[in-house]
Amino acid sequence: MKRPRLGLIGPHRSEHIRSSLIVVTTIFTCNMAVGALLLGVSGRLPRLAKSLLLAMTEAVLAALFLYPFVVRPFIHSIAREMRRLSTILDAAPEAIFEVTPDGRIQSMNEEALNLFGYAREELTGQEIEMLLPPRFRKSHIPLRQQYVAHPHKRPMASGIDLTGFKKSGEEFPIEISLNTISDREFTTIICIVRDISPQKAAKLKIMEINERLTESLTAQKILSDTLAHLKEFSELLESCAALSEVYSIVAKMFDCLFPERSGTIYLTTASRTALERVTSWGPLGTPKPIIAIHECWALRRGKLQADGLTPCGACTARSDRPQDVETICVPMIAQGDMIGVLHLSTKRAGTDLPAIAPEPSSQPNAAVLAAAVERTSIAIANLRLREALRDQAVRDTLTGLFNRRFLEEYLEMELLRAMRNGRPLTVMMLDADHFKRFNDTFGHKAGDLVLQEIAGILRMLTRASDTACRFGGEELVVVCTETSLDDGIRRAEEVRQAIENLTVVDAGQRLGKVTVSIGVASAPEHGYGMVGLLHAADEALYAAKNAGRNRVVHATLPDVLSPSNTERPATEGITAVLNAVGFTSELDAKIPA
Repeated sequence: MKRPRLGLIGPHRSEHIRSSLIVVTTIFTCNMAVGALLLGVSGRLPRLAKSLLLAMTEAVLAALFLYPFVVRPFIHSIAREMRRLSTILDAAPEAIFEVTPDGRIQSMNEEALNLFGYAREELTGQEIEMLLPPRFRKSHIPLRQQYVAHPHKRPMASGIDLTGFKKSGEEFPIEISLNTISDREFTTIICIVRDISPQKAAKLKIMEINERLTESLTAQKILSDTLAHLKEFSELLESCAALSEVYSIVAKMFDCLFPERSGTIYLTTASRTALERVTSWGPLGTPKPIIAIHECWALRRGKLQADGLTPCGACTARSDRPQDVETICVPMIAQGDMIGVLHLSTKRAGTDLPAIAPEPSSQPNAAVLAAAVERTSIAIANLRLREALRDQAVRDTLTGLFNRRFLEEYLEMELLRAMRNGRPLTVMMLDADHFKRFNDTFGHKAGDLVLQEIAGILRMLTRASDTACRFGGEELVVVCTETSLDDGIRRAEEVRQAIENLTVVDAGQRLGKVTVSIGVASAPEHGYGMVGLLHAADEALYAAKNAGRNRVVHATLPDVLSPSNTERPATEGITAVLNAVGFTSELDAKIPA
């Protein structure tokens, strides 16, 4: 197959033939005209001039002959390539600028016009700095000049944050790529600009999500640590044997869980008309020892009471409380019963007071606060119930003194301790003189009142190491540890005189003079046997009554010459009862080693 000649194929073949005939005819005519002209002037022009004129004529005629076959297709090809290149650049997703070395915009694609909002004629010939915010334009010029002096290829995402400036005045983040095209005739800089607003927004969104995730993880860790502390404190509360231990642990617990807050715990009194302070912590003021129960809105409403229009009695309970303080009162409920109120306070944000914590105004976590208050309430209620059961087992309900069951167990242990340590121990046995007269004359209520007043005198005059008990009926016993017989007699006389000076009034009526007879026995003088020692004190008591009553008589040596002094009573059942109600720990705390 033969290769077709240029310009002679295609749908426009007849047009090329006609054009060729016209050109040939024109050249032939021009040659004839030039020949005639040369013949006319041959006598006037030199031969060299004739040759040059003829050569120029032939060159022009040759160019005219070649134009439709070579020149015009070449020009059309170049135009097509330029249009194709322009179409490709306009279709590019990035803004492309051609910039001269002096910073002037020479050309740009359609995306550049759409991105910055300018028309082509508005950008052509302008400085590239007009596409930057005004505050950056002056500082950008030396950077551009530096790049022109040391051109290099700079790709996208080079770590340089730039800002574009639209015709509307809107600023937006951009990235640029630079490359220099240079040869011997020209030098130009190709600048590709990319709008990275979506990437920036996505990055900010990711950072925001990461921050929230970090905050969530931090909160979870804080909550986990808080629950661990709460569990530890709960175990300690369950192990407490006395309310004083509960109060100490509760103060430490709330100070640990809510370190930015001062606090106070108030418990209802037996009369349920007042709230009594049992423990407090923190630097914000000194809490009052007692407030009226009707002043506490948290107890009246049965729910949490924060700062508001209605001040709470517990919220104002700190006598030197600063003015700018936030308060929270939480009722303490256990087994359906209101037992007290927890009061928390902290410095309000935006004041000149010294800060307690970095975020004093933040409210405590409601779940943690509720759990802490619940555990505290249950622990206090359980200890109160345990103490009530213990008192019922070892105390006399009328006088509030220990009962005979406790006396026998306690006295036996104290005698063994005294014998082991070689220490004295004295027992006083009291009996109200003519007690039946009070019952017969004024009624049994008056007799009960007399016993209560005598018990009050014993509690007032005995030491903390002494123990007063109701032995039975109107007979009372006082065990004085580390007390000799002489000291016991002296102290018994003090008790007798105090009771003799006692005035008992029932319903506005004087009950008459109250006196007691007291028998005193001591170990080792009267032996270390519990039964024998009580028997000696009882014999001395009857001796006092037979001697005229209202006197102190100590046991004599013949009173204790009985084998029963060395016998031990069967008190194993008593020990079991005391251990069941948890009284052994109180005995150990009460009795020094």
